Amino acid sequence: MASKQRFRNNVTRILEGAGVAFNVLEYTWSEEVHSAVQVAQALELPPARVFKTLVAAEQPDGAKLVCLIPGSAELDLKAVARLAGVRKAAMVTRTEAQRWSGMEPGGISPVGLFRKRCRMFLDVSALDHDRVVVSAGERGWQVCMATCDLVDLLDPEITPLARAAPR
Repeated sequence: MASKQRFRNNVTRILEGAGVAFNVLEYTWSEEVHSAVQVAQALELPPARVFKTLVAAEQPDGAKLVCLIPGSAELDLKAVARLAGVRKAAMVTRTEAQRWSGMEPGGISPVGLFRKRCRMFLDVSALDHDRVVVSAGERGWQVCMATCDLVDLLDPEITPLARAAPR
């Protein structure tokens, strides 16, 4: 697991400004290494500690919902819809996620989105870990921080969101 504290961007500036202790982790991003499980393997971390940031939308109005789930899991869209109080939620396209977030898919950081006016959900399994890893806002970079700091900064709704991915 490589650590690079000299990497700086909006995400690291937000964390520094909030007084959050964090480590920056670097991996070599490629089209072959882009899933959260592959990122976890590249960083030599358990996939359950590497959380992916997914952007869903309420149907039919399109309000964005940011969901953080373990890298080895799938998002339960029915649970998201129930939590949002709507009949249906759907994943946004990669293009829409990039346009809305300003970050490339594979590098969308919840920290970089915390000032957006949207609901944010964190899978309850994050509380099983002292520290979690999320995207640093650019492909090839992750930040590792105390779970309690992530929760304090983002103020997400903590709830079961994930289901086991099919093998």
